[in-house]
Amino acid sequence: DFVVPIEYLNAPVEWVLEEPKVTEAKVMLMGPAQAFQLMHPDTLKISVDLKQLRPGPQEIALTREMVKTPSNLVVSGITPETIKVVTSRLLPLVVPIEVLTENVPPSGMAVERITVSPPEIKVLIPRRLRGKRIRILTEPVDLSLLDVQKVFTPALRYPPEIQFTGGKTPVIRVVVKTRPEGAPARR
Repeated sequence: DFVVPIEYLNAPVEWVLEEPKVTEAKVMLMGPAQAFQLMHPDTLKISVDLKQLRPGPQEIALTREMVKTPSNLVVSGITPETIKVVTSRLLPLVVPIEVLTENVPPSGMAVERITVSPPEIKVLIPRRLRGKRIRILTEPVDLSLLDVQKVFTPALRYPPEIQFTGGKTPVIRVVVKTRPEGAPARR
């Protein structure tokens, strides 16, 4: 018996596999003793093709053909025999970027305005998150650096289940406008 990872392949871009998803199964193999001595257990895996999925809950039978094994070994059983998956279509949503800050400006300086570009980004969220508050935050901008730096490109903090359109995390630019401490803020 071998505990084997399950890999999910060919999921359409606009779909997501909801948690909890099964990540491993037990596979029983038969074959000559020499084949087992030559086999590397970490190369075993079960490949589940998601190309034909439909939305909602469904059962997928784990078959011998899904298990990648050396040719001289035969799959004699898989436990569990079926797995349940729940899929949902990703929905587009526009979310504002929230800038986090830490520390205080250097002596004699005050923050007049913080702008972020782009101010909002389009993301794809699982249907189960519709109606919930989704927050995308910057890593904290260090205000103590304002004497040497006024433009920042912080990384983003966001829920793991959201995806960005285009598949890449966008680059965010934060500009901090300062004024002398005690000077009136401009409108």
